[in-house]
Amino acid sequence: MREDPELHALLPRRSRGKALREAKAQIAELRGLVGEGIARGEIRADVDRDAVLFVVGILRFAPQHVPLVDALGLVSGERTLEAIVDVLRAGLAANDTPAKRRKAARRRSQDKPS
Repeated sequence: MREDPELHALLPRRSRGKALREAKAQIAELRGLVGEGIARGEIRADVDRDAVLFVVGILRFAPQHVPLVDALGLVSGERTLEAIVDVLRAGLAANDTPAKRRKAARRRSQDKPS
């Protein structure tokens, strides 16, 4: 019941207060991770820091939705999960990440004549 936003209203007031504190702590943790990713150049600096927290939060419900998608037979569950990762990576990734710089440096060193 705590995971279902529609049933959230049924929680006793004390439980809602605790749930709000826990949610705020999770948001603060995610905000810190996003900030670290931006500082390291792994996440775009212009990403909407507030919205991305809730987009990532929505992923908690993927386990409930992926089996339904799989059951429809239109797209496999594995393909759906890969697409989620690809979309997030493309949307969040900085153009010039440390990994891309290392890969480019390796390519340059391999291209040099001996």
